[in-house]
Amino acid sequence: MSRTASFHVALAAWLCAGLLSFALAQEKPLPVNLLANPTFAADGDQLPKGWSRNDVGTGKRITAPEGVKAEYALELTNDNDKIAYFIQHSLKLQPNHDYVLKTKFRGDPKTIFQVYMECSDPWRTFTGPSVTCTGEWQDMELQANFAELNRLPYAVFRIKGAGRVCFTEPILYLDLSRFRNGDFELGNARWDIEHGAIVDTEGAHGKVLELTNLVGPAKATQTGITVKANQLYRLTYDVSGGVDKAYTDSQGATWFRITPQLQGQPVGDTGSWLDSFSSWQTKRLTFSLPQESTIDIVCELKNPGTVRFDNITLEECTSEIPPLEICLDLPFAFGNAAFPEHKAITTLSGILVSDLPISAYRVDLAGQSTEVKSSGRITTFALPRPLPVGKYPLTAVGRDANGKELATASLDFQVYPPSPHRQITFREDRVMLIDGKPFFPLGFWGVSGDLPLEEKLKRMVAAGFNVGKCGANQVNAFADAGVMAVPTVPSKLPDFKDQQQKELWRSHFIKKHESVMAHPAVISYFNIDEPAWGGRPWQPIQEAYRFIRELDPYRPIFLNEAPRGKIEDLRPYALASDAYGVDIYPIPSPNSHSDLKDKMMTSVGKYTDICKEVTWDRKPIWMTLQGFAWRQWNKPPNNQNLVYPNHAENRFMAYNAIVHGATGLFYWGFNWGLENWDFITELGRTIRELNDMSTVLTSPTVIPPAITADNAAIAILHKTCDGKNFYIVQNESGDPVTATFRGAMATTWQVLTENRSLTAANGVFSDAFAPYDTHVYTDAAALPPPLPQPECQGAAVQRFQSTNDHREAFWVWYPDRNKVPGHQTRFIRDFEVPAGAEVELHGTADDLFRAYLNGKLVLEHNRFSGHGTISVRNVTTFIRPGRNRLAYHAADAGQPPAAALFALRITDKQSNVTRIVSDADTICTETAPDNWLNNDFTPGPEWKPAQVLGKYGCEPWGANAEPEAAAIELIGQFDFPK
Repeated sequence: MSRTASFHVALAAWLCAGLLSFALAQEKPLPVNLLANPTFAADGDQLPKGWSRNDVGTGKRITAPEGVKAEYALELTNDNDKIAYFIQHSLKLQPNHDYVLKTKFRGDPKTIFQVYMECSDPWRTFTGPSVTCTGEWQDMELQANFAELNRLPYAVFRIKGAGRVCFTEPILYLDLSRFRNGDFELGNARWDIEHGAIVDTEGAHGKVLELTNLVGPAKATQTGITVKANQLYRLTYDVSGGVDKAYTDSQGATWFRITPQLQGQPVGDTGSWLDSFSSWQTKRLTFSLPQESTIDIVCELKNPGTVRFDNITLEECTSEIPPLEICLDLPFAFGNAAFPEHKAITTLSGILVSDLPISAYRVDLAGQSTEVKSSGRITTFALPRPLPVGKYPLTAVGRDANGKELATASLDFQVYPPSPHRQITFREDRVMLIDGKPFFPLGFWGVSGDLPLEEKLKRMVAAGFNVGKCGANQVNAFADAGVMAVPTVPSKLPDFKDQQQKELWRSHFIKKHESVMAHPAVISYFNIDEPAWGGRPWQPIQEAYRFIRELDPYRPIFLNEAPRGKIEDLRPYALASDAYGVDIYPIPSPNSHSDLKDKMMTSVGKYTDICKEVTWDRKPIWMTLQGFAWRQWNKPPNNQNLVYPNHAENRFMAYNAIVHGATGLFYWGFNWGLENWDFITELGRTIRELNDMSTVLTSPTVIPPAITADNAAIAILHKTCDGKNFYIVQNESGDPVTATFRGAMATTWQVLTENRSLTAANGVFSDAFAPYDTHVYTDAAALPPPLPQPECQGAAVQRFQSTNDHREAFWVWYPDRNKVPGHQTRFIRDFEVPAGAEVELHGTADDLFRAYLNGKLVLEHNRFSGHGTISVRNVTTFIRPGRNRLAYHAADAGQPPAAALFALRITDKQSNVTRIVSDADTICTETAPDNWLNNDFTPGPEWKPAQVLGKYGCEPWGANAEPEAAAIELIGQFDFPK
């Protein structure tokens, strides 16, 4: 053999050996068998050491039958109806660990074989299935996790009744393939932590994982978790960050992520970094892999700072995306309904959405049906609609090419009679109609500050706003100011223990809100802000949405999301709305509030596009824009480093939303933490311009625009009004641009608000744009008159008359505990009352409270009122002359801060008034004995002076709470936190 040939042979042998070694290295190591003598070694005919049996039937070691690798097996034979078994005692297991017990078995047909593991202190049994033998080798597997072990457990292998079976190759091992210790109650078990620790916290969260690094990132990893092929998994967790303000971003956030990782990389699209704040939030993500895999769960802190995690769970789940959806076109998409204004529209149309291999659909409605050939994921349909008032089931069935049914979907299509009050509808182009007339909402999410509400509303009207979000008790004030109202409604119904409780609550709600629902100033309701980002489950939100729509189907419900989340995850929340939007605050730019690659002002338009995609472009989009400067609530000295949007930025962001399809705008954050009416006045330049443009903004849109630009950075919205053209044109880049426009056009163009004009030659003109610039071109001589504000006066909302004594009270809590999730504080306040005096109690809390006078429950907020409501009750009948005691039990519902506030108004026979309010003279404790409500209870040293958090009107609670009569019929009807 030549020297070269010898070299190649040696090289081949070396490569083969290396590849074999590599392959062996990649195999999972065999787990340690925790059973004693699993091979059944024994001396002669004796039972194998470590194994014993009962005296039923016979049991012995035998040579293992063919078909297994083992040399021996244990055999059980029984000829009666009793149980025969082998048992191994004193298994050396640890509590709160996952174990798997496996064995192979073969028995005579009809023999019933079973395996179980058990501990007698405390009693806990894990039982495998009772399996009927087939005469062939079969596999048995049992999983166990003992939470507590005061004695060592044992394993039992048994036959139930007559029969014969042998088993072999038993193995009991610690299973590290499942995710565990996500609540960290076992400390750092299963976790490899870099720059962090498991820490004890007060309140509901207990032990949590805290990642802290002031110079770089940090992470914690749990490795070796097995996931099945093509199985969908849901990863859920709680997170809190944003505590170290020196290390947070401009919005006060700490950035983190928890991801399933495969070979060091996040699985699929799970790798996005997320922002966290001091309040705990629940987050979820889903993923799947095409093959069985071993993954890691990795918790990461992106930048210097601190973030905490708790309640991490990994579970198998099914997709929440329905196999088939029906989405109606507007105007019928609003509530899946028709109103009298639609009587001329006799065809109902929409889309069918499915990812299944559907070939054709059958759609049925009110005796009419249509067969539709599938067009892929989205298929359009149309059929005649019913005209008489009533409810009509609309059903769709999707079948494959062989006619097999693959999916069904249905909804109730409702035809309503005329509204007894105001009628709100939407045109096909998503423009709002109030009693048939177009309206462009220019709204605000409330206004903080010390001024009276009436003065605030006067200033907002002067700035050009025509609608505002408010409490139900503020509708009258909004109407008096000429502002349309969007009152808040529940986003979740209480947990009712029975139908009687539900009807009781429903009657209370209707009584409280019937005058609001009849008020002409109310044009919409608002149910919830940022539910997907906040980790709120969507099912209760949809339930509450349906409840409100049953009470008032004539007004839309508005839901707003954060600029976060995947489209498919946002859609279930959007179903709980009739108007949908996202808040986006990108100034100063670039800004991490945008979760897109685009961190600039143009993210406003991109999020508008996302909203349209989430809603299948079948709901009005009301975007929420920036009404504040980041960090203004921190009140920096001399307001330094506060960056409010300037006029050019305000104008660009408003038009950017409109160009991309928004038919309403709202603003959030006015005066939050820091009053700045100068900014509101500056923003008013943009709002008043939009008001002047309102007739144009609600006019028909031409798609595509009749003119085009030669620069991809130019975005164009084309409106026509009274035969004239209006073009809203934006430079969506950070560079100056000169664009040339072509198309069928007039010769002369006015540039609105800029006091200049342009001349076109042969259908062409050019214009220069500054970075992020907006021009509005028209061939009209002037703007059409703006839309008139709808009449908003009517029957006044019934308003409770109160003395407002709560305004003299202070928010209080147990010292240094008001930011602990789920914390509870018990307060006591003793006071004197002269004979014959009248006493009134005003009370509220963030979030829940029960108030007792002399041991009697007299006032409560529990799932039906929040800190925006001051409940008032005359409690004279519970008072006695002389010394009295107010006991106040308040609880946080899981989202701090927590606080309580109360006031007692005592009016003697001479009409002299004495006020007893929550303040530092109130004593409090975290826990109390059962008899603490008794008047003869003597508080011990654990009762401390309450911490004063601020007087009524302070942030974050503000001064917008309104008094109302206590819901006496609901007191004591719902369970209160223990």
